[in-house]
Amino acid sequence: MAFCKEVIIKAQKFRIRQYREEDESAVLSLWRTVFGKDISIDYWRWKYLANPYGNRILLCVKQTGEVVVLYGGIPYRSRLATSSVEIIHLSDIMSHPDIRKTGLFIKTVEAFISYFSGQEKAVFFYGFPGKYHFDIGQKYLEYRELGTGVAFLSAMVEDLSVQTSTGGIVVKTSTTDEAKHNTIWNSCREYYPFSVIRDHAFLNWRFYQNPTRSYMVYAYALHSDSVFSGYAVFTAGEVEGTMILVDLIMPPSADSVQDFFSILSKIFISENVKRIKTWLPANHFLIALLVSSGFSVSPEPLGFIPTGRSFSPALPWNWGSRNMFYSMADADLF
Repeated sequence: MAFCKEVIIKAQKFRIRQYREEDESAVLSLWRTVFGKDISIDYWRWKYLANPYGNRILLCVKQTGEVVVLYGGIPYRSRLATSSVEIIHLSDIMSHPDIRKTGLFIKTVEAFISYFSGQEKAVFFYGFPGKYHFDIGQKYLEYRELGTGVAFLSAMVEDLSVQTSTGGIVVKTSTTDEAKHNTIWNSCREYYPFSVIRDHAFLNWRFYQNPTRSYMVYAYALHSDSVFSGYAVFTAGEVEGTMILVDLIMPPSADSVQDFFSILSKIFISENVKRIKTWLPANHFLIALLVSSGFSVSPEPLGFIPTGRSFSPALPWNWGSRNMFYSMADADLF
């Protein structure tokens, strides 16, 4: 049964309810008001209607039909130890300037938590707010910072070529490589005990079907007759000659990671790529492996704070916070 709740603020009635397709124009209008720019209809539909997971969105709506609050996100399937659970990546959260400090936003969030979270629903919410919104979430919604925060890493491509290749192979994959993508995830998933399931369904929607940005997915195998055991996803940065490493799944093997990036560096040098940058959990094993391959860690430049909240006794905060793997692929920041 669809969620619907009536709220009265200063003698004015509002309705908190689930998003419907006919709300699209009102939501895009709110986006324009809040952020001062338009969002592509194709992008909105890709993100919330065309993905394989559905959406979890609550709106606060005036009696006139005007949307004044949106709180929602994408309900990814996640690996949690040996189980599959739902987690929600919160995104595109907004409230109309005219209703701020009325309590409508908090009431919408409380309704969202009540309706979508729990043992048989979403066991975890997470997102990447800036400090201002993190402080609000921490004060009113019990959100906390994940792990030890985020690490920003970068490398000059020529420094990655110093490593000697041990004979691995790197190939660019496509939307038709379902078996290859699933093999990589299945071979690595034990090393990522709490992560969005990065199988073909995820990769195909997130990267190959994205209507606004192009990505390159490179798969790695130890040698020509072994199965593929890792991948990296790149997109062009705003600065010419820079690539953003959007996602990376590799086993905890320094030899494999060094070999992978040694081979990739030669590809990138031939394409005049000079620098790579990326963001990953600061306490993850990939950090040390990337540093051993030629990356360096620097102060994080964007100011976002990885944030989460657990809603299940099967997911203790300390364990989830330490073990969650995320990348910019979770958030579609790049």
